[in-house]
Amino acid sequence: MDNEIFKILYDDPHRGLRLLEERFGDQLKTFVVHKFPYDMDLAQEVIQLTLIVVYQKHQEVASANDPFKYIMGIARRIGGKIRSAQQRHTGEPIEEEHQVSNGEEADLDLLVKELMDEIFSKGELLTPRESEVLRSSALEGLDNEALEKRFNLKPQTVKNLMSKVKRKCENFLRGNCR
Repeated sequence: MDNEIFKILYDDPHRGLRLLEERFGDQLKTFVVHKFPYDMDLAQEVIQLTLIVVYQKHQEVASANDPFKYIMGIARRIGGKIRSAQQRHTGEPIEEEHQVSNGEEADLDLLVKELMDEIFSKGELLTPRESEVLRSSALEGLDNEALEKRFNLKPQTVKNLMSKVKRKCENFLRGNCR
């Protein structure tokens, strides 16, 4: 059954990703929450970005010796990158595990940058405020508290705004998947 999902992912990434989420979504969530137990916003962002990267690199993922392990590696690297950016911003010490840079991480950085460029190039997709907040969150690594301060917003407003931005981005990506 699992091999079949990865074959489908290779040939039909939209359907394969849906099946992958159904089959492995709980395991991915457990893995990410275990890696980042005190930051549920970070965990959710890692899961979403992981699925985006899996979609974009669907043939590479499906062709890996152990596709599930490969996906978990993507999640770990994305979480590490976001956590490192947050720690640089707040001045906390950066954990050794996340300082390592290699070709895969460079590929991941490039994919995220290309994705963000594509989203920002669609002027009608996000309002100017949403675009500013997304840039600050995704590219600068600001957490919700830092976003509240930078944009002088209430905590619930930031959560609502981030949810709306994520929903718009997901809908944009789904529209491009078909």
